[in-house]
Amino acid sequence: MEVLVREYRKAYPQYMDTGHLRALVHAYFEALAVTCVKDAPLLRMSEERMLDTLVKVGRFLDRAEKDAPSFEPVLTEADFHDVVFADHVVLKGTIDRIDLSTEHALYRIIDYKSSDNDLKEPEVRAGLKLQLLTYMIAALQDPQILQVLKDASPAGAYYVMLKEDIVSDKKSTAPHSWNKRSHTGTATQWKYRKYEDDPMSRYVEKNRFEDAHSIGGWTFIEDLSIADAGTSLKNRKHYYSVEAVQDCLEDVYAYFYSTLLSEDGIRLEPVKYGINGPCEFCDYKPVCRFHGELYAPVERSEAELKGGDYEN
Repeated sequence: MEVLVREYRKAYPQYMDTGHLRALVHAYFEALAVTCVKDAPLLRMSEERMLDTLVKVGRFLDRAEKDAPSFEPVLTEADFHDVVFADHVVLKGTIDRIDLSTEHALYRIIDYKSSDNDLKEPEVRAGLKLQLLTYMIAALQDPQILQVLKDASPAGAYYVMLKEDIVSDKKSTAPHSWNKRSHTGTATQWKYRKYEDDPMSRYVEKNRFEDAHSIGGWTFIEDLSIADAGTSLKNRKHYYSVEAVQDCLEDVYAYFYSTLLSEDGIRLEPVKYGINGPCEFCDYKPVCRFHGELYAPVERSEAELKGGDYEN
């Protein structure tokens, strides 16, 4: 995505075809096949699956870019340094992408994810979802990023999922309903047909991907049509306050700092999050052998993060 956006700017979705994408990824799979000879057939399958997925993502992103015509990619892999929270917590990192709307003096943060992600207020206040919003505030502080953004304000911070979403006939973006009794309807209206004599029975028609896919995150401006004139964004009910989010991050990072320096330090108390919490992804679980109870997340900030509601 970084290479395509840098080379083609806002027109990058038009180049997310098999030919352009294979030229970017094939050498990496070839190198893996040389070092993992036994896995070569599996790697070839993985490459084809990745290409197929990215081509579909490109179709969705083409629509999503048209839904926000005033935003243009201006930075990819943007590094920030020495961004300070709560007076003591100093952070550095890399933002996947920043778009700028010179027309409206607004910018938006884009973070690519290989799995489904979204922001929920209780998780943010509990310190479980800080990355995306930290990026948004970092863009307001880093001198090099500010040189590009100038006086622009945050319009939104979003996750773009690079993996196919679950297709459902209940999606509000589905074009029409289909008749279960008479089994009538076009291919783009079907989630799944269980009848063996039906050629659609083994897969979901690929055009439904565009209707089921969406972008997660928060919007910070009252005019939603600037951020998304179509239906690309998941959260279309509320807009959020930049100032309240910044206060919330200050509260959470201050808690982390005070906890780290306390006599107890960071105790072994994994928080229940998702299915198995952080233990699910921990490389040291065999060493730790934690068999205790997962704790419910505790909100560390009382900040009300919503700025208002959109009219439906």
